[in-house]
Amino acid sequence: MYFFFILAYRTLIKLTKHDHSGSLPRYFNFEEGGTIDVNINLRDRFFEYIICSKEEFKQYFITFNQSECSFHGYIARGTLSKTIVKKGSYQFYFFQNIDHQNIEATVTLHNKKTLLDLNDFPSLYTQSIIGGLLILFFILWLINWIMNNKHTFTIHEVITISFLASILYYIISFCKYYHYHNSDEKSYLDEVQ
Repeated sequence: MYFFFILAYRTLIKLTKHDHSGSLPRYFNFEEGGTIDVNINLRDRFFEYIICSKEEFKQYFITFNQSECSFHGYIARGTLSKTIVKKGSYQFYFFQNIDHQNIEATVTLHNKKTLLDLNDFPSLYTQSIIGGLLILFFILWLINWIMNNKHTFTIHEVITISFLASILYYIISFCKYYHYHNSDEKSYLDEVQ
């Protein structure tokens, strides 16, 4: 679940009747204008929530003063949508106050230009650059191997297989980042990698 959250930025937070609160698995890095959308399966209840930057979240756990956070209030009729005003790392936290029940909250996080966390967005470029360099080195390696095929050792075969495995890994990784850049639906590439 945590790995899927890292890439997809849609997560399901489940609370049992014994749980008081729930939060995201980690902070999400927003650009200015990013959004947080929350849908809770119990629409007839109100839930308290806070959305805090890292600094605000640390201060909140010292003072338990909700006004320390960027956003705070109640989720009415099971839905909440907020726009992030200031670029930074934010955490979503919500509470059930009375009559603890089993709850499922779907939290979807978006930036304006991408669905990826701002820290993961450069991976679109780095994965393709590393993959391209590996393909170039692999071609040079094959040319060298063909020109000097008198000396065939097992190490040549191992290095060739390593190049192919690395190239395949970076191609799949790039495709996965590209998918999650445009969509937060789960991808079949999660199982492949």
